[in-house]
Amino acid sequence: IVRLSRRSVNAGQSVSRVAIRLLSSGSQQQQQQQEQQQQSRPPLHRDPELAQLLGRIASLDLAKLTPETRALLDRIVRVDHAGEFGADRIYAGQLAVLGGTPTGPLIRHMHEQEQDHLAAFEALIPALRARPTVLMPFWRVAGFALGAGTALIGKEAAMACTVAVEAEIQEHYNAQLRSLLADNPELHADLMRVIARFRDEEAEHHDTGLREDAESAPLIRLCPPPFELAVGLPSSCRSGSELIHNK
Repeated sequence: IVRLSRRSVNAGQSVSRVAIRLLSSGSQQQQQQQEQQQQSRPPLHRDPELAQLLGRIASLDLAKLTPETRALLDRIVRVDHAGEFGADRIYAGQLAVLGGTPTGPLIRHMHEQEQDHLAAFEALIPALRARPTVLMPFWRVAGFALGAGTALIGKEAAMACTVAVEAEIQEHYNAQLRSLLADNPELHADLMRVIARFRDEEAEHHDTGLREDAESAPLIRLCPPPFELAVGLPSSCRSGSELIHNK
């Protein structure tokens, strides 16, 4: 009986060791598979720095966020996605008219930066489970028409459009940075870096427009200053962003 008991104990220990090895092996295989999946996933952005920032933002545990923080992120990502989509279409319209002129390379450079901005928010929409605005078809047509229409007036009018729109976008980004800072600056550090970078690039577009004679546009000369209000773009942008909040 004693021998049988010892054999049973030894057999039980052997089974336990085998089970532990199997569990350990399975856990290692699962970890390796997860690492391989992460490595095989395409980066969230072609820019390495942005890809890293967006990756950390996308890894936020939404379940641990307060309803107020989730609503703030949803609003910011939705509005910025729509805004950058509109800017992309504006520059596409300008390029359709002025792409073959000496101003073409300059507009193309600004357009490429707007495409980078748009790609970032397109990555964050699903990652943060944000709701894209239902007004995208409208922005697609209206943005292109605005860009092409001002470009048809002339290079200066296209630059006036750029200056007016970019001034409003800068103001909008600054307001978002203040909201994120007030909510949780540590949690939102990466998103704030993304927005600050985009704001600075929009400021570059604004200043480029001024250097390219935006204030000499025929439409502007017929209207009193400030020319942003004369064109009527900031108020329309502001109304559009407020509408997106609810759409």
